[in-house]
Amino acid sequence: MKASIRQIAREAGVGVATVMRALHHEPGIASATRERIWAIAERLQYRLPVSPSPTAPDKSTRTIGCIFHALSTIPENAILAALAEHMPPKGFALFIKETAGMSIRTRDALSFFLKQDVGGVVIRSGHDTPIPAELLRQFALRSVPVVTYNYTPTELPCDWVGFDEPFIAEMALRYLTGLGHRRIVSLGSYAHGFVPGRPLSMYQAFHRHQLSTAYFVDIGDSNYGQIVGEMLHSTPRPTCIIVDGIEWVPPIMKIIQALGLQIPAHVSLLSIGHQWHAHTFLPHLSHVALPEHELAERVIQLLQQRITRDPSLGEAPVRIAIQPALVKRSTCAVPVHSDTLRQFNHDQ
Repeated sequence: MKASIRQIAREAGVGVATVMRALHHEPGIASATRERIWAIAERLQYRLPVSPSPTAPDKSTRTIGCIFHALSTIPENAILAALAEHMPPKGFALFIKETAGMSIRTRDALSFFLKQDVGGVVIRSGHDTPIPAELLRQFALRSVPVVTYNYTPTELPCDWVGFDEPFIAEMALRYLTGLGHRRIVSLGSYAHGFVPGRPLSMYQAFHRHQLSTAYFVDIGDSNYGQIVGEMLHSTPRPTCIIVDGIEWVPPIMKIIQALGLQIPAHVSLLSIGHQWHAHTFLPHLSHVALPEHELAERVIQLLQQRITRDPSLGEAPVRIAIQPALVKRSTCAVPVHSDTLRQFNHDQ
């Protein structure tokens, strides 16, 4: 069985992003960590890129430029793993740049890629500022494909692969309102209001379902826990919480339990995000599962098709929307009547 980048990361005790940076001689990695990764790669006979240094690729090697919002997130790690699995055997090296949500870093990275004559670009900018048309035109003039994914606004139409955000929001609310929930808290990225992407899709879905008693809480607010706690302590209290990001589920569960409430007897909980650890929660977590690995595979497949000039794609930009799956487990139920809640509070 061929060794994979994930296997190297597992044995080295580091993330996929760290392995990729080490194998491609990116800076910022401790020497001991770099040596350990290379030793494991050699022992497992991992097939390394033709040119291990992306700063001096030979004529048999083409370079892919990757712009990520943050290397620590699951979609980015899935993209890196897919690149590592599919690109190196075909003779590709990688440049990896991180934006941290700053548009100037995206522009600088794209300018750098142009100077390096990359063979293709993958982008998830993670910021609201559209990528400038003049930069995108330069790649188009050089016949260099640019594939964007998830939230990446651009001034010119580009190939795009991402999750179907309106469908995600509609799936969540149709399920919850079907159970009878009307007072719902949506915990997500609302720091900049209802901007395009999931925040706007959630707001529009709440509006379509006429949920005037909905609450939107910014997950980046340091006081989000206190805000949610006050809401759950109020009368009438919300009957359900939607958590955008499975990593935020444990602290929300603790807040609910600290108030003496039970899931789902008194408060239902629905998460949106990856499904890797959803089954490990008690009670078992109901969630809208986002298939990150499918997204990554489609991004790399589209990039490869563009690089090889697959005639089946045509010239117009391609948009591929990945649909989620609703996984019904144990954290969502029909909401308890308010009289039952008052009796519960009295018994406590």
